[in-house]
Amino acid sequence: MLGDGWTGIDLDKCRRLDTEEIEDWAAKIISEVDSYTEISPSGLGVHILVRGHLPKGRRRKGRIEMYDALRYFTITGKIVGERRALQDRQAELETLHARIFSRGAGSLLAKVPDVPDMRGTVSDADRSEE
Repeated sequence: MLGDGWTGIDLDKCRRLDTEEIEDWAAKIISEVDSYTEISPSGLGVHILVRGHLPKGRRRKGRIEMYDALRYFTITGKIVGERRALQDRQAELETLHARIFSRGAGSLLAKVPDVPDMRGTVSDADRSEE
């Protein structure tokens, strides 16, 4: 369970199963946070785990969620790139949280499509909620 200094960032439906490509908006977040990152259980999303606490405020907007308490993340061990080490990322969490959840945070989220083009990637029977 998250807490005790652990924070999870959940980037939903940002990865194609057929090409394994990660959408640009999610790749930017992965690069900026630069901590343990893995493919989610559905294969369509990404989880990033860091050491740090979130500021007060919202936790979910569109396809991005951030939690530091009262949530579980299923660990798959399917590492993205070389991001195997869990890092202390307090400053990065605060910056990312402000960009996503503050008033006027539309610039980042404008690049996050509401409905991804997932045609041909997975059948409805294979889809699971992130």
